[in-house]
This record gives sequence, structure tokens and C-alpha cells, in this order.
Amino acid sequence: MKLLFILFVLFSNSMLADYSEHPEAKDVIKTLVSEHGFDESYVIKILQTAKKQERILKSMSSPAEFTWTWDRYKKLFLEEQRISNGKKFIKENTALFIKVEREFGVPKEIITSILGVETRYGKIKGSYRVLDSLATLGFDFPRRSKFFKSELIQLFILTRENNLDINAVQGSYAGAMGYGQFISSSYRAYAIDYDGDGYADLFNSVPDAVASIANYLQKHGWKRDGAIVQKVEINKVNKTYKHQANLKKYIPLQFTEGFQEEYIIKNGDSCGAIIEIIAKNVPIGLGAPVYGKLDAEIANGIMSINAVKGFELGGGFSLVDSKGSESRDEMSPEGYLSNNSGGISGGISTGQDVKLSIALKPTSSINKEGLTINSLGQSEQIQ
Repeated sequence: MKLLFILFVLFSNSMLADYSEHPEAKDVIKTLVSEHGFDESYVIKILQTAKKQERILKSMSSPAEFTWTWDRYKKLFLEEQRISNGKKFIKENTALFIKVEREFGVPKEIITSILGVETRYGKIKGSYRVLDSLATLGFDFPRRSKFFKSELIQLFILTRENNLDINAVQGSYAGAMGYGQFISSSYRAYAIDYDGDGYADLFNSVPDAVASIANYLQKHGWKRDGAIVQKVEINKVNKTYKHQANLKKYIPLQFTEGFQEEYIIKNGDSCGAIIEIIAKNVPIGLGAPVYGKLDAEIANGIMSINAVKGFELGGGFSLVDSKGSESRDEMSPEGYLSNNSGGISGGISTGQDVKLSIALKPTSSINKEGLTINSLGQSEQIQ
């Protein structure tokens, strides 16, 4: 009986994994065959090799862009090593950027920033098979299935046009590819051959990648020497906010404008804070691997402050969603390429800046009405 059950499960999983048999695959196959001249048996064979990836569905359901706070999210991108590597990338490609800026009008800093955010200047381009990503999202992610089925069709065409192995192309969990993380349709529409080898290669060619980003921005309305930053002023946010009585939950908001911190909080109430601390010029070798760990000593001192309720070192909780190959602090002859460890590795200082964040809880707001008990243990209202 147990053997029959196992065989049934394996058979069921294999049936579900065959995307060529998916009810919505018929339209994809028909479009590729009738409108784009693909051989039907080839399309079916490729769809049979596509694998459903549960982790892709999980990532799409809770992307960092929509679930993390800005304070947490910015730690991934606005860090010294990424900025340093960006300057190095510009220096190494000076002649290319001069040519691209002259032709497209897009500054080198803008292009480099995009490359830095998307793939760390081509270092991390994604390890998912794009075929798996687009098939999984096209057939098993109803909210955006129409879009991803369209991108799956575009992937078939893209790989044929550029003589790529559709089973070998890798990218992000959402199907973005190459240095600039172009989706299939954007790759076909905006990628250009800038190194003159006959085809647009966004996976290996820096000239093609840089010029394609510039071309994408220009096609979408980029204006040479146009304004990219606009100064705004927040209207009277320093005044207390009278919230509606029927609101069940109240969230304090913080705004930063230059050096001025302004808050919206209930009159007489309080709010917490996140404080970032950076210690520079820390010598190499402070601490010990077991007893006397430097990070443990710092945490012990920080947590002795009553208001502190959270402590993060380096990348902290944001590293949970990354892989070891992405979060490790690799080294070059010039030094470390990143500082996700926060300057302390294995309890010992690495010589990098020691970076940590602490969370301070709000005060008890005794000016607001609330419940307590008196010396007799009886319930009492704070006035």
C-alpha cells in the first residue's frame, strides 16, 4: 500500500511538472507555431523540460521591494564597497562611457548605478534557469500569468535570434537576464550590439550591456542634461497629527530632509528609532573566535541600555534572503569586495569599518491615558 502511494505521488508530481500538458500551454504553443514559425514538437519538448520552482513562487509573493523597510533595504545597495566598485568600473571603461554619453546623452553615473544595483556590475546575474522562471510564473502565478506567458514566448524568440541554448540561459527568479537584468521582451526591443561582433550579448559584453541600458533610457524619454532630481518640501510635518477616532492602528512616520528630523505622532505620544553606528579604523585581530568574541562584547554592551530592543551587525536580517555565494565577503588584492559581516568575522575584527544598527523602543508615553496597578495590586487608570 505504501509503495502504491509513493508511486502515485511521484506520478502526480511528474504530471504536474509537465508544462506542455498545462491547460494554458495550448495558447503558448499555438502562438509560437502559427505566429513565429516554431516547430510544434520542439516547443512541446522544451516545455516538458521546464521545472516548476516553488521558491520562485515564494519569492514573487513576498519580494523585498514590498516587504522590507527602506532602512533595511538600503543596506543592500548603499554601502561603501558597492560605491567603490562602481567608481572602479567607470575608471576601467572610461573610453566606452565617453562614447556612450556622446551618442545617447545618458551620464556614466546613471548607467553604472543601474549595473551596480542589478548585478554588482555583472558579478551576480542570477542562477535560475529563465525557462523555469517564466514557465513557473506564467502557468502557476495567476496574478501576473498573462505577462509571464508573454515573456516566455519572447524567450523562445530571443534564444532563436541569438543562437542561445534556451535550457542554459540563467537569470533572476523573475526571468531577468544579463548585466542589466533585461526581461525577454526588453532584451529584444532595446539590446544593441555595441562591440561589433554581430549580436547583442548582455551576458558577457560590457559594451553591449552599457549601451543597451543607455538605449533603453533614451527610448523611454531620457533627455540629455535634463533634470533627474526635484526638490520637494513636506508641508508642516512637524505639527502633531489628529488621527481619525475610528482608526484601529496608528503607525508613527518619520521624515528626513537634510539634517532636520520631523515626525508625525499622536499628541503626547512617542516613537522609537533605528540608529546606525559605524566605527572606523578598527585594527585587525581584535576579539577571539570562542571566548571574548568582539561582536558578543559589543552586543553585551549595547543591550545593557534599557531602551535597546534590537541589534544588527553588518547586513543583519537582510542577509537571510540571500545565498552564501551572494552574502560572503570576497577578497581581492585591493581588499574586501563587500562588508556584509559588519567588519567582524568569527568574532574577530577584519580591519573594515564595524557597522551595526540598534533599535530603540518608544518611551512609555506616560502623558497618554493607560492602565496600570497601584500598590495594592488594583487596576488604576493613568491620567
